Amino acid sequence: MRVTGPEGLCDVPDSGHAEAGMYQAIGGVPPQEQDTTVESTLMSRPALTIDITPPDPDAPQALALTAQPARSIRTWRPGRLPVAPGPLIGREWELSAIRHSLLSDDVRLLTLWGPAGIGKTRMALAVCADEELGRAFKDDIVFVDLAPVREPSNVMAAIAEAFGFGDASNPLLLDEVASPLSHRQVLLVLDNFEHVLEFAPQLAQLLVSCPSLKVLATSRAALRLRWEHAFPIPPLPVPYRTLPNDAQSAAAYAGVAMFVERARAARPDFQLTDANASVVADLCARLDGLPLALELAAARTQGLPLLVLLKRLDDRLALLQSGAPDLPARQQTLRRALTWSYDLLDADQQKLFRRLAVFVEGFSPEAAEAVCAEPGSEIDVLEGLSTLVHHSLLRLEETADGEARYSMLATIRDYGLEHLARSDEAEEIRIVGTRASRMARAPGAGAR
Repeated sequence: MRVTGPEGLCDVPDSGHAEAGMYQAIGGVPPQEQDTTVESTLMSRPALTIDITPPDPDAPQALALTAQPARSIRTWRPGRLPVAPGPLIGREWELSAIRHSLLSDDVRLLTLWGPAGIGKTRMALAVCADEELGRAFKDDIVFVDLAPVREPSNVMAAIAEAFGFGDASNPLLLDEVASPLSHRQVLLVLDNFEHVLEFAPQLAQLLVSCPSLKVLATSRAALRLRWEHAFPIPPLPVPYRTLPNDAQSAAAYAGVAMFVERARAARPDFQLTDANASVVADLCARLDGLPLALELAAARTQGLPLLVLLKRLDDRLALLQSGAPDLPARQQTLRRALTWSYDLLDADQQKLFRRLAVFVEGFSPEAAEAVCAEPGSEIDVLEGLSTLVHHSLLRLEETADGEARYSMLATIRDYGLEHLARSDEAEEIRIVGTRASRMARAPGAGAR
């Protein structure tokens, strides 16, 4: 059987597998294997004309195969979108803003940027499942998990494999990928980019070579390319100043709603009530609204009462262990998730990070220099602050009068203090702590 479609004329097996072969020939998959994103995209393709005339056995089939047109980019297999394990809660505004950015002509590279456990991958999957974006990227949405890729030099091979183009030698991979994508409406999703940042210049080359290609990256560190539009992913909203004392008010916070949803998954009889609303809200606030922390804490409700969980949050990193075994290994505990980020820093940056953890509620640049600068040291504190913000380990905010203020999420600060205590800086812990306390008492101090 021969099939004429948007990719040209080609042969498919005339057997019991003809239907599957037909879909493969046009770059798709049989309906029973499709997810909704793929199905909606196939439905938007031009109609097929099917010629069931038996092929001429004397026809030069080998020549036809040799001279085949540019291959369909829908033959990829590894790049299929993972299925999200549960609903996306409290991210309506972010999803709308990301959709708007990706549909804008001037945005070619959008980076979902934020700390460990903030929900970057989950947000990217929701974006990929968006119906409007599925129609816009009519040729495909391809997902590449970069976490298993050890070296930046292997990233292009992972991209090529996701598209089904893995048969070229390494120096030719860029051309092999760029050629069939040059005028296709494709969204390439690159998840966990932070440990292969050296690949960023090659990504820029791919964007130059493929004018219709757009890239959605997730990373704990911004890519710092001229093409990049960074989109910081914030924590989920939780109450900070005043705790709600009824279930309805507590459930209005997305962080609380997510905790309750995950707690019910672990313990079906769990209920948010007026009696426990303030405890749940306090617990979520002390976890900074960090989705991974909320998920790990909710799983502990299966064996621990809420009040015990709340009391044990003084040691968050020890408490939030034993995540679901189907999570990536780096996210099965909060400590592992943060270690992934910490290990991306050089020795001086790690030293600065753990020293800054002595500030309880934030600090000014001047306070950081007073506490962390050393006579004769080559550490540039201000440059180090910028690097830690870049790696999502510090947050930078500007006050109404234009003053800069840095802070850490409580879980990240705990991790920094843990490293400070284990380092060979035992004496420095005392000195740094004394300096921080003095600055906290000073008028207009950066540490409060």
